[in-house]
Amino acid sequence: MISLKKYSDLVRSHFNNPQNVGHFAESDPEVSTGRAGCAESGDCVRIQVKINAGNIEAICFKAQGSCATIAATSWLATEAKNKSLAEVLKLTPEMVLTTLELPAVKTHSVLLALDALKKACNTKLP
Repeated sequence: MISLKKYSDLVRSHFNNPQNVGHFAESDPEVSTGRAGCAESGDCVRIQVKINAGNIEAICFKAQGSCATIAATSWLATEAKNKSLAEVLKLTPEMVLTTLELPAVKTHSVLLALDALKKACNTKLP
């Protein structure tokens, strides 16, 4: 059983009720996929986006790993939806850590989520 007492309400909310979980068909030409981490190390994230006119119109993810990894990925997916690529690519680990009130020791979780998101977005840049 995972003890969530040490995490903020926002982290607990995204961990217990993750937003935008799912997948799009990778064969869809409108879908771009970003991956980070690996199952062998325990944490991995896949984020998929559909971009229209430079904005993330739809987003989904699958993540496995720690509470922080799942919560950070869920929060980022929610934050990125309907935002421009330029806005999303400006997100920093510090912004996510501060917003979610995660300790610095959880930076790895945030970096995985951001890496997957930015890889998905970068494949759709002109």
